[in-house]
Amino acid sequence: MSERPSHRRSSRLIETLILLALPFLLHALFPIRTIITAPYRYAGIVVMLVGLWIANQARQYFMEAGTTFQLEGASQTLVTDGPFRHSRNPIYLGMLLWLLGLAIVLGSLGAFILPTVVFLLMNFVMIPMEETRMEEVGGEAYLAYRSRVRRWF
Repeated sequence: MSERPSHRRSSRLIETLILLALPFLLHALFPIRTIITAPYRYAGIVVMLVGLWIANQARQYFMEAGTTFQLEGASQTLVTDGPFRHSRNPIYLGMLLWLLGLAIVLGSLGAFILPTVVFLLMNFVMIPMEETRMEEVGGEAYLAYRSRVRRWF
């Protein structure tokens, strides 16, 4: 039985709000030390915008190819154009850059906890599972793509 679209949208909204709130919460709870001061903290805005742009570009290429970019969906198409020419995981890269940019804006060491944890989860748990699935679905084409394009950039 599949979830209703409104329920999926609600869960995604909640997940997004948590990801937005966590850096601020970590910054407030663990302000361990300010490591980036103004005006350098404003560079984080640029990093955030680059991350959003990369993730949105990847999303557009997925949509044009008629494939899903949701974790629970089973992709049936190998997308190798656009940002996928430079990174096998541009959506994850964009999300990570966005979180890193927010940590830079906040400037405290505590704010860097979330991007670090997210990177570790993506790199050592989520991406390897997806790569295994893509090997099954994409076969030789995926293996050739994987050999010429790096995981992150």
